[in-house]
Amino acid sequence: MKIIFAALLLLSSGVSANNYQEEVDKFFELYADEKISDAVDSIYASNKYVSSIPDQVKQIKTQLSSLDDLVGEINFINRVSDYKVGELFVHVTYLVTYDRQPIRF
Repeated sequence: MKIIFAALLLLSSGVSANNYQEEVDKFFELYADEKISDAVDSIYASNKYVSSIPDQVKQIKTQLSSLDDLVGEINFINRVSDYKVGELFVHVTYLVTYDRQPIRF
């Protein structure tokens, strides 16, 4: 099973690609504490357009919540790479290792 949860963040209100790490750290902290809904809400908090796609956000939450049953518990959360595009965009890749298999975020 391969789930890719890509979050290209259009950061607004003074947040730039240079200080995105706090948002990513908060996401994975909540995610590791099994607060999936809060984690997804936190990563999208800086994007005001997410409120127009509630069904897709709910689907992401459902998929991430079901991972525990499919692949077991989280063992490690590792940053693989990041790619900055100018000052506003960043694409970050993490590999989360579970009991059964790794998942790329």
